[in-house]
Amino acid sequence: FANPLMAQLADDRLCASFIADGIHIPRDVLRVFIRAKQPERCLLVTDGTAASHAAPGRYRLAGMTIERSPDGSVRVPGGTTLAGSSLTLDAAVRNVVAWGIADADAALRMASAAPTALLAPALAAHSIALADSEVEWSTDLRPMRVKAGPIAISAGSALNRTQ
Repeated sequence: FANPLMAQLADDRLCASFIADGIHIPRDVLRVFIRAKQPERCLLVTDGTAASHAAPGRYRLAGMTIERSPDGSVRVPGGTTLAGSSLTLDAAVRNVVAWGIADADAALRMASAAPTALLAPALAAHSIALADSEVEWSTDLRPMRVKAGPIAISAGSALNRTQ
């Protein structure tokens, strides 16, 4: 039974990235994958589009029309293949917690600290430094304030520069 996906899940040298929208990967499959990889080698990601956190309807992506369905899936109108997602990263965090796949701390690490740690060696090799950043979360895992370098955004407010 040769299955490259299973071999990759079993390889502790590899990290895995997951779009936790219940569309790209069914919830139960995601649970198995994260248990197999262990949360410290899992990254929550999104292939968000203009349809992210938007109402169902048609949007533009790279010169083509895409359509967000009521179930949150994004496809070329009339097509069956996914054309991105409507998932935001904070929603991915809430999803894995609500689905009982990870607790809040593990979900937040999969969305932030794990990707940063994975990218750090490559960034350092190219003398790229990330701006100091922080996110303040509400108890229901919604971002209340996001700061990246001198730029800060608070929920319900306009863009603020801290310098």
